[in-house]
Amino acid sequence: MRHKYILLLLFSVFSSLLYAQDNTVELSVKGGNNMALGNFVALSIDANTVPCKSFSLKGGLQYNFSSDFVAEVRPAYFYDLPKMRLSVEALVHYQPLNNIHNVAAGGGFGLRTRYLWATLGYYHRSITSGKSRFCEPFNLYYEFGVNVLPSVEICDLMFSISNSRIFDLERHYQPSLIVDCMLYPIEKWGVVLGACYKPAGMFNLSSDYYQFYANIGVCYKW
Repeated sequence: MRHKYILLLLFSVFSSLLYAQDNTVELSVKGGNNMALGNFVALSIDANTVPCKSFSLKGGLQYNFSSDFVAEVRPAYFYDLPKMRLSVEALVHYQPLNNIHNVAAGGGFGLRTRYLWATLGYYHRSITSGKSRFCEPFNLYYEFGVNVLPSVEICDLMFSISNSRIFDLERHYQPSLIVDCMLYPIEKWGVVLGACYKPAGMFNLSSDYYQFYANIGVCYKW
């Protein structure tokens, strides 16, 4: 039953793209290795839409062939200044695994310029299995990034450190190092390339001692 509600929510997110401008939708295949799953392959689709002048909506669905799926939605209100964009966002993250349900909700603030961006926020996580329930009442999430080629129209190259990439919400001591590249050989159509590495056992507190993945996909913007 929970799966149906999540899929309905994601359908609402993508439906909003029909009425929006200056948006992107991305379909990618991700492959890598981590301690929990070993080698894994995942298929994901995510979208970023601006249905009105000061409101954006980002969401997506990832299916992991080794386990289950992850769904996430992030609505945000933003305000543009001459050289930067300020935003406040909400976050809802859901990931089932066998009979375990991982649900997180929170919110944060963001800042974006031509070259840099940063997001800092809080989330509450609830993990349930049958009648058992475990809560993490306070977690920080963050992302700090650099846009290396803002003046090049056919290529975007970005480096970031984050514990809260879409589909990958972790504790504050489990940051990922990420490189993303998007090439646009055809107007509006792009090729997506990326890689992510999570450092091994930070302070001996991480339950997932390492993770690496690479992804390749296509995106469309309008």
